Amino acid sequence: MSGIKKRIVTHYILVIFLTIALLEGIFLTFIHFYYYDGVEKILKNHAQVSSSYANRYMSLNSYNLDDSLQLIKDQFSYEGAELQVLDGQGRVLLTSSGIGLDEVIKTDDVMQALNGVETSWRGDHFLTNESVVAVSTPLFEAEQPFAVLRFITSLENVNQTVYNIYAVSIGIGLIILFIIFLVSITLAKSIAKPINELTLASEKIAKGNFQSKIKETYIDEIGTLAKTFNTMADELTKNEKMKNEFISSISHEIRTPLTSIKGWSETISSGDLSDKQETMEGLHTIQDETERLIGLVEELLDFSRYQANSLTLNEKPFNLTALFKDVIFQMKTKTKDKHMKIRFHFDQDLLMIGDKNRLKQVLINLLDNAIKYSLEETTIIIEIEENEQNVKFHIRDEGVGIDPSELPSVTKMFYQVDANQSGTGLGLAICQKIIELHQGSLHIESKKNEGTTVTVSLPKK
Repeated sequence: MSGIKKRIVTHYILVIFLTIALLEGIFLTFIHFYYYDGVEKILKNHAQVSSSYANRYMSLNSYNLDDSLQLIKDQFSYEGAELQVLDGQGRVLLTSSGIGLDEVIKTDDVMQALNGVETSWRGDHFLTNESVVAVSTPLFEAEQPFAVLRFITSLENVNQTVYNIYAVSIGIGLIILFIIFLVSITLAKSIAKPINELTLASEKIAKGNFQSKIKETYIDEIGTLAKTFNTMADELTKNEKMKNEFISSISHEIRTPLTSIKGWSETISSGDLSDKQETMEGLHTIQDETERLIGLVEELLDFSRYQANSLTLNEKPFNLTALFKDVIFQMKTKTKDKHMKIRFHFDQDLLMIGDKNRLKQVLINLLDNAIKYSLEETTIIIEIEENEQNVKFHIRDEGVGIDPSELPSVTKMFYQVDANQSGTGLGLAICQKIIELHQGSLHIESKKNEGTTVTVSLPKK
């Protein structure tokens, strides 16, 4: 039996066993008192009535006791019990059974009765050795006990009845315990089986098999866990695919500028250095490609900080309007290549507190995406709205757009709408993180072939 099954069965059986034992104990205690105390109570009642009658109406004393024995027997005999009359020394003067005459009895009940106290006693009969209960009550002469009325009844039938009830009760308890044992095994299997499936599936995933799934046949929390696990496996599969695409993409991104740098380095080193134009063209290309590599390295560093949740802000006052104009000027070459225009009409100074360099990174990424996915000779419109609490800016392009089904994924790590386009799939994810660190929000609206609008909301500080 596996560990969890063993624990479930053991704990379940232990709880049920203790419950049954407690109930059995209470029941058997009740049975014991009901039968034994019931018999004793009946004898006591008869003994009290008999002694009270004898002491009050029969005028018994040590002188006429022997002559009154037959009358006592006739008056006080009780069916199912043996009547004994004992003198002041405990010697048996009369017994309704006819046996044991002249025997001296010194049991506790007799000695207590000779001291004037009615009491009972349980033990073995001095002649038959059977289990009996006896009740002794005193007879008084001048307020002094001089004789004892003693009633004895056998407990053998009571013992047998009680033992039978004990046996039946314990047997029923054992049967219930056995049934509970079988039920607990079934319960343990129903819990352990999906957990074992989950463990095996987890081991497969740990080894890189993200296609491993478990059955979703349960309708309780285990079923919910199975669905969650399968969702996790699907997400891991997607992440693994995106990671592989990212590695392929970043390898391509790095290889291209390195190839250009290597090519132009070889050309310059082996060429005619007197050809100033060619040399300057090569150096210019090497400079551009180096800047591109630096940008890739910065993006990877940001990714590393993103993963470690250690992206930090250096917040200072700055002019958001001036920042927009600076970024638009920086993107001028890219828009010129595609004969595009960026329309931005907001001349008043908009002072804010934030990390200027990080927000510049956001603006460059958003504008770069807008240019990259826009058609030639189109326009990108930038609009700014402000109120007392927030500043919102919208970047609207007339590009190819994004399918609505892909919108929830565009800000995920490594995700690229078009795998053929250059890029690492990290830009928007890092942008969103930077905006969230500024306690703002990023929202994207898009329709296929109708363009995209990115809205960023930042709180004023």
